[in-house]
Amino acid sequence: MIITILVAFISLMGLMIIHEFGHFILAKKFGADVEEFGVGYPPRIFAKKIGAVVYSLNLIPFGAFVNIKGEKGGIEDPHSFAGKPMLQRVLIVLGGVISFWLVAILLLSIVAGVWGLPFVRGFETPSPWYQAPLGGIIGTANLTIGVVQGWIMGVKSMLGVAQLPPGVELEMMGPLGIFDLMRTYFAMGINYYLFLVSLISVALALANLLPIPALDGGKIVFLAIEAIRKKPLNHKLEARITGVFFALLIILMIFVTINFDIPRLF
Repeated sequence: MIITILVAFISLMGLMIIHEFGHFILAKKFGADVEEFGVGYPPRIFAKKIGAVVYSLNLIPFGAFVNIKGEKGGIEDPHSFAGKPMLQRVLIVLGGVISFWLVAILLLSIVAGVWGLPFVRGFETPSPWYQAPLGGIIGTANLTIGVVQGWIMGVKSMLGVAQLPPGVELEMMGPLGIFDLMRTYFAMGINYYLFLVSLISVALALANLLPIPALDGGKIVFLAIEAIRKKPLNHKLEARITGVFFALLIILMIFVTINFDIPRLF
């Protein structure tokens, strides 16, 4: 049980770190100065400056972060986020989302090569190493379509405009529910577990694209508004809006955990 929880925790932390690394690598690619790359959230436990970047390990182990110069506004020199062309800024923001899909492709490629992917035509049995990446790509595309269709079906069901198929139930799941699901799949076998992590990665990619402040999609909305207005929003106003929605997301997570995860598990 402890090993399973540890594996699940490392898997989710790994996804968060890779997500932030997607922002990091594209910021560096386009010449935007990165001030800090942190694992976990402050207070800080340890930090080391390598080149111009501070790499930190922090006390609260529920994610990671990257601080890019000028990302929060107020700084517009050529080496800041705000000083970069709009397309480059959008790509930096999308870097985290893209990283989630790349993780899914990698993991499903491994599954395709070692065990096979029953839900991908032509890859139901183990594939040669040079064909497995194609199975990973197709599998990730199928998962993406499936998640979107599932969300649409869920929304229609909640609005009362459609019914779920027989035997399908609409369930909300918070962190505890996800951990329990990962425990179940881990017990089924490593191929099932890698499939689930791929599914979670795809779901996180799509969720981050939602136009909600505090998510990558919300940041893209702010950039779109700036492009239309031909000038950036007041960075203090943007920070306040982002902070409010971040707090609301935390409250929603706590609500789902208390009202759905705990009754289902205990």
